[in-house]
Amino acid sequence: MTNKTVLVLGAGASKEYGFPTGIELRKKILKLQDDLDFISVITQNNKGFLRKFFDAFKYSQAKSIDLFLGKNPDYEEIGKKLIAIVLFSSENRVALFSEDIEDDWYSYLVHKISYPSWEDFDPSWLKIINFNYDRSLETYLLETLVNYYGKTEGQVQEKLKSLEVIHVYGKLIYPTLSYGNEAFNGNYMDDAYTDPLTHLLNSSIKGLKIIPEGRGDEDHLLRIKEIISNSARVGFLGFSFDETNVSRISTDGAYGTPESPKFIAASTLNLTKKEIEKIKMMLLKRNPILMDNFFTFSPVKCEQILRESLLLD
Repeated sequence: MTNKTVLVLGAGASKEYGFPTGIELRKKILKLQDDLDFISVITQNNKGFLRKFFDAFKYSQAKSIDLFLGKNPDYEEIGKKLIAIVLFSSENRVALFSEDIEDDWYSYLVHKISYPSWEDFDPSWLKIINFNYDRSLETYLLETLVNYYGKTEGQVQEKLKSLEVIHVYGKLIYPTLSYGNEAFNGNYMDDAYTDPLTHLLNSSIKGLKIIPEGRGDEDHLLRIKEIISNSARVGFLGFSFDETNVSRISTDGAYGTPESPKFIAASTLNLTKKEIEKIKMMLLKRNPILMDNFFTFSPVKCEQILRESLLLD
């Protein structure tokens, strides 16, 4: 194995820090239709086109925007812009660094990867596969480690390169330490306000990736498959195990075989016993009974599954 542990993050992993789940993101995007004049101006799309998008997305009943856009490439650009609007309005520095977060697994993670000395700090044993578009984890890691070690942003970023966080569907592009931009928390039709927002949208969405239906050969997906295959332990946090998403990051044997088992842990809040059995079958491509001792699937939140499984120890 070339790396020890990989974490696979679903929408539930960011929820405690102010971000919507997949279903909630869908609802928030559809709610933007209430501000059609404003959305038309800052996205530079006419209202007729926007209504067609909102109708198509609503009546498709697609559970997530990324899967919808993968099937409807004509709506890719507007879909990305609406994702960005929701995410920008969800960023909240107070929520990110609050002492009152119930499921503060970011803090738990930082303490597990930190070492007494800067010289010994080496997070290369850990990789993170993130299905979320937000950059809250990267922001948290950077700011806490800058202050923990008393180093510059550049020094910490250089060390964090070895941790390797890969976003399956990309992430917003703009300076990490500008987190909490409140630009979209108002609704102002003044050009002095809307023009910068239009520029921000056009630049930030360049980091978002829409993967066409049936495609799994993009370079970053191949890298993700390699990481998972080469990991001894895999943890799923806040992940819904959508079959399309699982297939995009998986290869046969990636989650272990009877001859070469791996340790698999997952937070399974709101999943039934039957659904969990189906997930195990999906991951292993075979009857998982002989490998149950290597699974820790528990109906708890993210920090708790990390503590129960000792995945980061």
